[in-house]
Amino acid sequence: MNELRAMRIWLIGLTCAVLALVTAPVQAHKASDSYLQVDATDKGTAVRWDIALRDLDAVLDLDTNEDGKLTWAEVKNAWPRIETYGLAHLKIDGCALRVGERSLEKRNDGTYAVMMLASDCKLTSAPVITYTLFREVDPTHRGIAKIQRPGQALALVVLDPTHPPVMSGSTAASSSTTTTSSADSAKAHSDDAISPTSGWGFVREGIRHILTGYDHVLFLLC
Repeated sequence: MNELRAMRIWLIGLTCAVLALVTAPVQAHKASDSYLQVDATDKGTAVRWDIALRDLDAVLDLDTNEDGKLTWAEVKNAWPRIETYGLAHLKIDGCALRVGERSLEKRNDGTYAVMMLASDCKLTSAPVITYTLFREVDPTHRGIAKIQRPGQALALVVLDPTHPPVMSGSTAASSSTTTTSSADSAKAHSDDAISPTSGWGFVREGIRHILTGYDHVLFLLC
């Protein structure tokens, strides 16, 4: 009996060791996100936009020598294409955005291209943002926007490139104009609990990202 018990313990230990070796290399990739900080003042609007180089490489082929590594020279040569691509996929109604400074920022999850954008527009009301970045290659991508306007509370908005545009500070995705019918207003009110700006909206986005990525499901199973 003792030998049988010892054999069972040995088999359990061996199984755990094998599982540990098999699952050790398994990793779930970080969600594809970009980050926007919109600061509106009485003099105009400034936007800081951080986009991961790994995501930009997927659409712009930044790695010209295809060695699996991005060099400063490759990124420097690609900056005009990065800016052109970015501006083509971000619109703030009433604001003509122009590119200012550029830089790179190293983060735990990789290096980001940082674009500083500016406009002379004054956001006297909640801006309507049209965001379509990476829509053609990654429908799970999201933009995370932090919007600050004078005298208004800070607004956090999830930007879905497959459902543009979004009005910051509103309770749901808006239409292409800033006006809504009474029926639309009622629907927006009923959807308040799951709006992109609510806490549940961010939780829902996290759940959606996990469930729509097969690699994440495999990671959890392992």
